[in-house]
Amino acid sequence: MKVVLKQMSDIIESQVIIQYLSMNKEIDDLINYLKKSDKDLFGKVNKELYILDRDKIFYIESFHNEIFIYGETDCYQSSKRLYELEQELECYSFFRASKSLILNIEKIKSVKPLFDGRFEANLINGESVYISRKYVPILKKIRPIKENWTCY
Repeated sequence: MKVVLKQMSDIIESQVIIQYLSMNKEIDDLINYLKKSDKDLFGKVNKELYILDRDKIFYIESFHNEIFIYGETDCYQSSKRLYELEQELECYSFFRASKSLILNIEKIKSVKPLFDGRFEANLINGESVYISRKYVPILKKIRPIKENWTCY
């Protein structure tokens, strides 16, 4: 792949233009990388603003019209709406697990089907969250259940 860089003084915003003969994995990976790196994610604790590492986020939850971002032990508040965070995280390992929850699949230790079609996901920090039956097929499509997780 040939890389061409041009410094231009007459533009308002930097842009990346990808020219390709046909779409392939290399181009697709490049596009995903560029999408991932464009925005910081912020969380607030006691009026202090923190830049959050997406890889350390376990899940994001909406509760009483407030948005909370959970790490392994920390909890942050976000001023963004859940759907906005879902859009920002679509290129990462996150998926909508219920109407009020976005889950990082890399933080799932095991899953257990429940009697009503939902799944219980046990996370590597010991917490458990529920995946609504509406979103279970999405999880199975993203990562087949048998791949890395223990099912009990």
